[in-house]
Amino acid sequence: MEDFETFRAATSSDQSYTSTLTQSLSLVLDEFYNNLKSVGVSAVSAVGMEAFFKHIQQGDEDEDEDEEVDKFGF
Repeated sequence: MEDFETFRAATSSDQSYTSTLTQSLSLVLDEFYNNLKSVGVSAVSAVGMEAFFKHIQQGDEDEDEDEEVDKFGF
């Protein structure tokens, strides 16, 4: 899903429980995917593995920073 607003407009006419639930879940997924980083890696030649591991390391460092902020309440 690439456009939450288009999806919401398409499902807004239906006010059933499943439609409302689907709209709420799509908003959660939209937020999740907006913050998700991606890296292209070739399964055949392994091109991109260096960038992959670099992004993993950066994510680990970002998580450590978030934990420090939570510890001190900043």
